[in-house]
Amino acid sequence: MLDDGLDMRRRALLAAVGTTTLAGCAAGLPTTCSRPSFRADRLEYEALELQSLGGWIGRDRAILATEAEHVDRFEPPAEFAAEADVALSSDDRERIDETDFDEGFAVGVVVGSSSRSSDARVTHVVREDARVHCYVCIRRRGETDDWAPQARLVRVESDWDPETVRVTFTNGRDGTDVFDDDGGRASMDDV
Repeated sequence: MLDDGLDMRRRALLAAVGTTTLAGCAAGLPTTCSRPSFRADRLEYEALELQSLGGWIGRDRAILATEAEHVDRFEPPAEFAAEADVALSSDDRERIDETDFDEGFAVGVVVGSSSRSSDARVTHVVREDARVHCYVCIRRRGETDDWAPQARLVRVESDWDPETVRVTFTNGRDGTDVFDDDGGRASMDDV
């Protein structure tokens, strides 16, 4: 039989090791993504990856196209495109052009996180008065301090034309950010 003092020290050591191990495991758990209220006016949508849009936008941003004439909003600013020799890729342009603007609209969402983060997923799209609200989530944030943009095209089937965009972005362990955007064409401030 162990001495009571030795037994107590052994129990304290086991408790400390167990707590430390659990704390380390909890830090690696995926984040719970933000979501709208149950009463929100949810919209049907399709989310696709855009390869080139995130390549030149240097901040979290949203672009809104409610009619075919708005598709050029996804192009980089002319002065930047000429200087840096960048353009919207033909694959991305094709995805955007496939949007049926008689039956809906498109939102381009760019969010950034560590380059080692999990993929950004659009989890919900809701109608809020004159604004479309997109919920985007990265469940696991990488350990690097760089900013790596991820762009998504969100096609929404609706006969409603929103005026602005709000994005709720859950970024791994960093918490949740909400940003509003007029959805207009990108400017030099975005690059």
